[in-house]
Amino acid sequence: MSKTELVSDEALEHRLKHHLERRELPDAFLYTGNHGTLNWLTLESSQRFPVAATLTSLLKEHARSIAQRIRNCRDVVSIGAGDARKELILLEELLHFSKPRCHIVDVSSRMVDEALKTLSGLGLEITGTVAFCEDLGRLAPDWNRPVLLCLLGNSFCNFDPAGLLPLVGNNLGPADLFLLDGSMLPENEREVARWRREVERIYNSPENVRFNTAPLVRRGMDPESCGFELKLVGVDSPWGQTYRTQKRIHVLKRAVVQCGTDAVTFAAGDVIEMGFTYKYRFAQLRQCLERHGFRVAESWPDRTGGNIIILAEHATTETEP
Repeated sequence: MSKTELVSDEALEHRLKHHLERRELPDAFLYTGNHGTLNWLTLESSQRFPVAATLTSLLKEHARSIAQRIRNCRDVVSIGAGDARKELILLEELLHFSKPRCHIVDVSSRMVDEALKTLSGLGLEITGTVAFCEDLGRLAPDWNRPVLLCLLGNSFCNFDPAGLLPLVGNNLGPADLFLLDGSMLPENEREVARWRREVERIYNSPENVRFNTAPLVRRGMDPESCGFELKLVGVDSPWGQTYRTQKRIHVLKRAVVQCGTDAVTFAAGDVIEMGFTYKYRFAQLRQCLERHGFRVAESWPDRTGGNIIILAEHATTETEP
């Protein structure tokens, strides 16, 4: 096992300061440092925030079928792998067919350590890299082809597809595969209002509020100085209306946040914009992939249609018989 850091803790703090000065808090910074790792692992296991657990259960259900479909891949690369529990499920099944190398990529150095620990007993060549998704171009030359690129745990839906999919496409060859999953928008329009209320309830749970405000609180902001807001809003797209979370932190009174040796001062009334999660219907997600040069090779929905795993490939690739 080996670990490489393309981004240091100091560089992350500098980048965070730059974002906070613009009143932004990208979601990547929720996971960094010892506190970020512990906070995510706590939230991930919470029964009141079942998004990750539901997708992990779906992966367990279909892992053997997925492993059969990806058995020719020589490398497995997972972006935003967290503690790699999902990757462990997949690799354990894949070992029935092959012994691929595994590359874990996460912006959190502590999370990479957790992932390497999770996968240490597989007997595979495992590497961990601390990097952003945007660093794919620096990582891709080291991959053995064909490669399976994974964005699991609803991670795909946390990116703007117009930026993500060209990046993925530019770094995958014609024989490579792309595995992603997502928590979906109901197919039946009559169910959307109830679904929106439930999603907003889950994402506004005390556990998720603490997770989202933690980067500010542990850097000096009084928890009473910030109010968390999350709403689901409709978003027009070329494939119809989708939904996207809108997350904000409202600063209620003057506060100072320490980023390394630098400080950022907030005034009452400031609004900090955060990351987002898209909610698609399956047909919309398929059209989105097709618009960026991919096609769905196979998919595994759950019984409710509320969650799905998708295996995609370049649209020019011949379909496996």
